[in-house]
Amino acid sequence: MSLQLIAYFRDQLVKFIDEIIEQFPDKPDFVLVKLIVKDKVSMTDVMGRYIQTVIPEKDVIVNRNLDFFKKDFVKGYEDWPNLNRIFLEVKSLYFSDRLDDDERDTIWKWMDLFLRICEKYYIKYGPIEGWEIKEKDKSKPFVKEILDKREEFVRQNS
Repeated sequence: MSLQLIAYFRDQLVKFIDEIIEQFPDKPDFVLVKLIVKDKVSMTDVMGRYIQTVIPEKDVIVNRNLDFFKKDFVKGYEDWPNLNRIFLEVKSLYFSDRLDDDERDTIWKWMDLFLRICEKYYIKYGPIEGWEIKEKDKSKPFVKEILDKREEFVRQNS
C-alpha cells in the first residue's frame, strides 16, 4: 500500500473542499466535511470506496454525464455516514442554482483528478483490502481496462 498516494488523495480532497468553503463561506456543512476528511475518516477507506464505486462509472465522468451526480452512492454504504456526507454535500451543491457552468466544470475536473489518483493506485498496488471491485462491474469497459493495466504492471514488475 502506498501511503504517499493515499496522503496525496486526502490532500487533494481537502483542497477541493477548501475551494468550496472559500467560494461558499455560508455553507458550514463543508467545514464539517473538511474536518471529517482530515481527522475522522480513514483515507484508505475513502480511496477504496472511490475505487470500488466510481471507477466503474468512469465513462459517466469522462462524458460529463449528469447521471453521475444522480446516482445513489450511499445505498449499500449506510454504515459509512461520514463518507456519505462528502458525496451528498457535493451532489447538493452541484444541483444548486449557486453554481454556474464553469464552476460545475471545475467539479468535474476534480472528479477527473480523484479518478486518476485512484487508477494510478490500483494499477500499482491493486485493490484496497475490503474494497475490491465488485464482480458485477468487472465486465464494464473502463474496469476491464484498469484490470488489464494492473495485470500488465504486475507482469512487468515480477
